[in-house]
Amino acid sequence: MPMQPLRSLVCIGTLAALLAPGCGSSGAAEPDASQPAASPSVATVGAPHGFLGTYERTVSPADIARTAKFRHEGPGQEPPSPGRARLIITRSSVTFVVLTEPPLSIQEDYSATADGRLVINGYTHPDVGSFCGPEIPQNASYTWSRTGDEIRIQSVSDRCADRDSSLTGMWTRME
Repeated sequence: MPMQPLRSLVCIGTLAALLAPGCGSSGAAEPDASQPAASPSVATVGAPHGFLGTYERTVSPADIARTAKFRHEGPGQEPPSPGRARLIITRSSVTFVVLTEPPLSIQEDYSATADGRLVINGYTHPDVGSFCGPEIPQNASYTWSRTGDEIRIQSVSDRCADRDSSLTGMWTRME
C-alpha cells in the first residue's frame, strides 16, 4: 500500500465531516497530566492583522529530514510524508489542514505579536488531531515574518518534530 502524505498525522478510522477522530501521531487518547489543558477557542486579542489569513505550502522531504534528529516516534508511528497543506490563521486559532485523502485538521491556540513572535499554547481539540502524542509538550515557540503575500514561519523551540517540519517554511496567502 503506498504511503499517504503526512501519514503520521493521519489516523485510520471513520472521518467525521472533514476531521479524523482520535488522531495524534502517538494514537494515545490519554491526556498528559504534566501539560496544561488547552482551553477551547481562546481569543487571541490584538492578533497582528498581517498574520491573519489562509495560506498554503508543500511540506517537502527536506522539511521532514531537517527534524529527523529529534523525531521520536512511538510504536506504530511513522514520520510525516511530503504533501500540500493549508494554514488557516484566525484571531482564535491556527489550524493546519492536510490537503490529501483522508483530510486532517489540527487546531491550536496561539498568541502572536506584531514584532514576529508566535507562541503555540496547545491543541484546541487533541482528541480530533494533534501533531505529537501526549509525551511531547503541546506548547512551542516560533517566529513569523511577512513579505507581500507570503509569511515565513520559523521554529525557535519545538520538541514536536512533526509540527516543526509541517509549520516551518514559507506559506503563500490564498485569500
